[in-house]
Amino acid sequence: LKLRQELHHVIQSQNYFDFFAATQLLMAATTTFAPTLWYHCADSKVPKSMDIVATSQAAADMESTVLCGLLNGVTELPPGPALAQECVVRRSEIFEGVQQVEHTLSDSEWFVEKFARDPRLCSTSELELLADRLECAVGMIRGLRTGAGVLGNLDGSKDSTLLPRLRNLERRATDLSSVLQRLIGRNVEVVHEAQDELDILWGGFKEVYDAFTYVLDTDVAPVLRRLPGMFD
Repeated sequence: LKLRQELHHVIQSQNYFDFFAATQLLMAATTTFAPTLWYHCADSKVPKSMDIVATSQAAADMESTVLCGLLNGVTELPPGPALAQECVVRRSEIFEGVQQVEHTLSDSEWFVEKFARDPRLCSTSELELLADRLECAVGMIRGLRTGAGVLGNLDGSKDSTLLPRLRNLERRATDLSSVLQRLIGRNVEVVHEAQDELDILWGGFKEVYDAFTYVLDTDVAPVLRRLPGMFD
């Protein structure tokens, strides 16, 4: 607001010294808005709104890949020792996948907490990478959960901890996705507001600059002679 008033005063008064005072205010205001705005617009776009937990193609593809990998070959085996042994091997792969997902979610939770504290710490590309990781995590969890159910039906083995553990992981992933979407939406609003404010400021600056450029171009010498000390 102060800068807008100064720019209006400069335009009305045509005072050469006020031009530099207004320029200083403009640069001060720019340093306030620019770091956040330009950092998030480094990729020439603001963070997009992402529906991570919906039936996205990436999550569906990951779910299908994990499920096929777990069940490939095992469903064709007849009941017996070979099937039981193969189910043990595949179930161990599920536990490895669970550990991988837990590690991914822990990293993602830390990242979201950092972003919530200071949005300037995270770029657009980082946010999109996190969204992709969460999509893949959700798809992987669903594939592991379905695979665990199929293996249990094949060999009659029941693990009372595995399925609840997977359901808990999916709940963590979806909750984390929801938090991320809210933070992204809030940050988009901040970036747009900062962009609008800078557009207003630069518009005022350009009006002042154009006015004084015209004066200097049409009558340079008289303007310079009025500056104290210029020809001392």
